[in-house]
Amino acid sequence: VVVSDTGSPTVTLAGGYTYLAAPTIGGMTPSSGSAGDPVTITGSGFAPGSTKIAFGKNLAVDVDVVSPTKVTLRAPAGTGKEHVVVTTPGGSATSPVLFSYVLGEQFHQKPASSALPFTGSDSLELLGVGGWFLAAGAWAFLAGDRRRRRRA
Repeated sequence: VVVSDTGSPTVTLAGGYTYLAAPTIGGMTPSSGSAGDPVTITGSGFAPGSTKIAFGKNLAVDVDVVSPTKVTLRAPAGTGKEHVVVTTPGGSATSPVLFSYVLGEQFHQKPASSALPFTGSDSLELLGVGGWFLAAGAWAFLAGDRRRRRRA
C-alpha cells in the first residue's frame, strides 16, 4: 500500500493489503443425500475458521476445511433441491449443481386389501427407503425387491 499527499513524503506499507479471491466450487460429492450425510466440496479459496457453507438457508454442520481446495461437512436438514453456497472473507460461490435431498427413514403403506385395521392374515407392503420400522417377527416386502423379508 502506498499513501501519498501533496507536499508530504510518500509512505509505503509493504504487505499492507492482501487481496482475498472469492471461493470457487468445482465439485460436490455426493450431490444428493439426507440431513447428516457427509458431503465433500472441492474448489478453491476455502479458508479455515472463516468458511461458511449453506444449503439454501440452512448452514452445514461439522464443516472442516481440509485444505484451500477441499472442505468436508455434513448436510443440514432440508427438503427438495437446494443451491449450495460457500462464503469466505473473499466472497461467495454458488454450486453449479443443486443438492437433492433424499427422503430417508420414511415409508408409506400399500395394503393388500382395503380393510383396515389389518389382521394377522392380511399382508402389508412397505414402500420407501431408509431403516427398518418393523416389530420383531413382522414380514415385509421392500419396494424394488419383491422377496419376502422377516424382521428377526
